[in-house]
Amino acid sequence: MITEKQEKILDLLRFSLGQEGISEDEYIIGYEGDEKKLVEGYCLLASENGEWSALFVSNGEVSIRSIHENFRDAVDVFYWKVTRRETPWKYRQEWEDKTGRSL
Repeated sequence: MITEKQEKILDLLRFSLGQEGISEDEYIIGYEGDEKKLVEGYCLLASENGEWSALFVSNGEVSIRSIHENFRDAVDVFYWKVTRRETPWKYRQEWEDKTGRSL
């Protein structure tokens, strides 16, 4: 289950990816099993046991997976895998100004 705070952070993550020119067609953020919807791209997935997986799908098969108990670590690793940049947090103020939301 994704908490309200996690959902805000995921919204910031999506915003940050967009600012980096990454299309929503190139990744999935959701729940374990959603990776089956993607032929090629990156996934950040929540599992039923509270762990998060950052993974890459190629030709419909998972080729690289990292599992994290810490949500923020998973977000940072996913962001780095997709953008090769360290953190999505640099867009926090811009996201807050644009959406009116805050963390």
